[in-house]
Amino acid sequence: MSRHNPLLIITDALCQYGCCYRAHYRFKSGKVCCSDAIQKCQGHIKQSLATRRQDVDPISGLNAMQRGQAAATKIKKVTGAFIAAGKKISATKNQILEDGTKQCDSANRKMKQTKMTIGEDGLTNAQRSARKSANTRLSDIDENGLNQYQRWTNDRIENGIFDKGFIKGKQVLHDIDTGIRYQGTYELKFIVSLKETNGIAWVKENLQRGPSVQYVDYYRKTRWYLSDYIISNTVYEIKSGWTWNKNGSDSVLEYNNLSKLNAMLAAGHNVKLIRDGEEIEFKKTG
Repeated sequence: MSRHNPLLIITDALCQYGCCYRAHYRFKSGKVCCSDAIQKCQGHIKQSLATRRQDVDPISGLNAMQRGQAAATKIKKVTGAFIAAGKKISATKNQILEDGTKQCDSANRKMKQTKMTIGEDGLTNAQRSARKSANTRLSDIDENGLNQYQRWTNDRIENGIFDKGFIKGKQVLHDIDTGIRYQGTYELKFIVSLKETNGIAWVKENLQRGPSVQYVDYYRKTRWYLSDYIISNTVYEIKSGWTWNKNGSDSVLEYNNLSKLNAMLAAGHNVKLIRDGEEIEFKKTG
């Protein structure tokens, strides 16, 4: 019998390394354990992790685990291991499969399908996971009686993050010639194109921010949609490939965008979709 070859025993005694499970092995020291190596015992693992977390270096402020991770990261940077691993991962992700798609695209589709799978409780996997995370954060109460959400809110107030976000949100961009409000470069290009074609005076008189309608999203929730622009009775929606469907990778986003435009048609407006600069006469879909 040795440390690496413990004696298999039959006993009602509990493991002596803190896991509270029945012991199955006896080591040379005479102690009994649930596993053939103490490194496999959950009690020993928890005690070891606790010891490493408490072993904080007074200079760096890092515990033993963090110091080990920092040292490993430094070595990987020096030896180029990070770069090699990145190239290997990139090559794997961009590998072309038999159906002509990239492996990363195929994996993303499978992941989204898994997230959208509805269980017996009527929730998707994504919704169930979100609820679990929310419940965990709500039940994580500190010594002041605050949960995670409340602590995050206080932190953002104290550090001025909310103020910065409010100020940024209030920064509205306007076309210098017409004073018409726009969001992003694609909307600005649309306004500039109209000015070049019809003149500044015509744009001032005819172009306005678009109307709002209610639509039903992918999850059957009723929401409000504020369109971009309207000329006469024609609504213009300005999209890039990314904001339309993340360049073909987000079917939920595309469904919601189609639902918005269908709702605008149902409200009695004509709709033109300008996607990546190309103007499309939108017709009802679905």
